Amino acid sequence: MKLLMLALLQLPGIGRKKSIEIFRKMCLMAEVKPSMPALDYDIDDVDRDAWIEVLEKARHILERADRADIKTVAAHTDAYPDRLYRLKDYPAFLFLKGDTELLNNERNIAVIGTRNPVGQSLSAARKFTRQVVENGWTTVSGLAVGIDTATHEETLVCGGRTVAVLPSGILNIYPIENKALSDRIVANGGLLVSEYAPELPAESYRFVERDRIQSGLSEGIIVVETTANGGTMHASRTGHEIGIPLYVYGNRLDDIRFSGNKELVEKFGAVPVDETWKIE
Repeated sequence: MKLLMLALLQLPGIGRKKSIEIFRKMCLMAEVKPSMPALDYDIDDVDRDAWIEVLEKARHILERADRADIKTVAAHTDAYPDRLYRLKDYPAFLFLKGDTELLNNERNIAVIGTRNPVGQSLSAARKFTRQVVENGWTTVSGLAVGIDTATHEETLVCGGRTVAVLPSGILNIYPIENKALSDRIVANGGLLVSEYAPELPAESYRFVERDRIQSGLSEGIIVVETTANGGTMHASRTGHEIGIPLYVYGNRLDDIRFSGNKELVEKFGAVPVDETWKIE
């Protein structure tokens, strides 16, 4: 069935939500006719030649993923993590490299922030990461430079496991300077997560889409440093929407570079914490 979902996502003008809607109807049909060939599914406004073309493209993507030891899972199939259904716009398809059990880990916490942190924030990120790992949590972040990199690296130093959610395909790591770090994450029992075909590049809109998945996979978020218009705010607002706890580094709330931290406290009820804070 995941071939069908991936093929739907290749159709121009369909989009994620419509693909999911069509796929769920296909699943019902498959229950009635479990041996129905993929070509025999009838899709409104899609001619047979176009359907053949996207099925072939989807097969190629799946084969490429399989050769690279990348696992795949479609929404509304048994392997898909239930916690992602908390998102209003949950991913239709996931590409995964590493320990996929971390998708359902009940002690995932996102540690996120700006790509250009002040030195104090980098130190705080490492301290927060160290204490959550020591208390049995798995970290989730976005593999970006800055706070994300500090989070992933400190997790590995502490012998923990970390999940990196990507704005690109798993075979096209962004930023390229973190390719070695991504390899270390997988080698040390972590997980790379992407909703994009393995070789797709990072695009500006994909960073925003990546942010919601970080929140969806987590049971809490620690925001170390962000401005009010920083990308970290996307993940934080999503976290608020799905009802998970928000924590922010609160030592410099009046600094313009921490204006997002301040907004999260004042408007979203985030809890300000310092380096001495401990998570249970």
